Amino acid sequence: MHIAHAVNFFNTDDHEHALAQQLTMESLQRARRYAAEDALDIDLVSVQDPNERREVSSDWILAAGLDRSILDFGDFDAPPLPLLGDIIGRLLATSNAQVLVYSNADIIATPGFYSVIAACVRRGWRSFEVRRRTVDQEVLRDCTDIGDALAVCGAEIGAPHTGADCFVFHREDARKFVWRPVCIGMPPVARAMLINMLAAAGEVRTLDAHVTYHVENSQRWTHRRFRRLTDFNFAQARAIRDELLRRYGRLPRQIDRKCYALEPDWGRSAD
Repeated sequence: MHIAHAVNFFNTDDHEHALAQQLTMESLQRARRYAAEDALDIDLVSVQDPNERREVSSDWILAAGLDRSILDFGDFDAPPLPLLGDIIGRLLATSNAQVLVYSNADIIATPGFYSVIAACVRRGWRSFEVRRRTVDQEVLRDCTDIGDALAVCGAEIGAPHTGADCFVFHREDARKFVWRPVCIGMPPVARAMLINMLAAAGEVRTLDAHVTYHVENSQRWTHRRFRRLTDFNFAQARAIRDELLRRYGRLPRQIDRKCYALEPDWGRSAD
């Protein structure tokens, strides 16, 4: 089975983000080596902004550089966050794999990650999200290297997380996705992805297992400075929903009220 996995790495001076990306990168490289024992062909695809390039090892295929960001669509008080549709487009252009994966740059995988993905696909799962666990940053306190950190974090049970940040979908379905300028890193980017997956595949399953995790859950997007950008993202996600409705006439029943309404709720967390 041929699987391609896209991640948007970026250069940063923020220690927390830098460490999370380092852990993610190493974990996926280890998962790729583990998958080779199961005769799985894994393309690790690094999709980056050339102006924020982060060095990656030879395990990764460098996609064509991103040439725009959310700042091309408004004067937002935010970093130059990439557009999810552009990342998926680069993934399609870089690999001919039939099974595609997209996850955030801070989503760390266990060694058997791709083997579990392949097992789900062989069971008939065409489109699904992978729910992560959240691990307390305190467990990293005495770790002396990345290997130790991955071993310790991977052994933690962690706390369940209801948001979506890792998606598995079929190449044929990805070509049907509808995109507007929805950036990653801000809600409701996950819902924009899920509504596309649902419309294209008719069903999205949930893998709630200990195969991915994240250190801490800071939810920086809730800061007041990002509200105007978040409102913009919601408006673009609603435009995606409306275009899908025009295209298909109706959407699958699985789309819940929260996903369908696409209205921000500033009193609580959103994905």
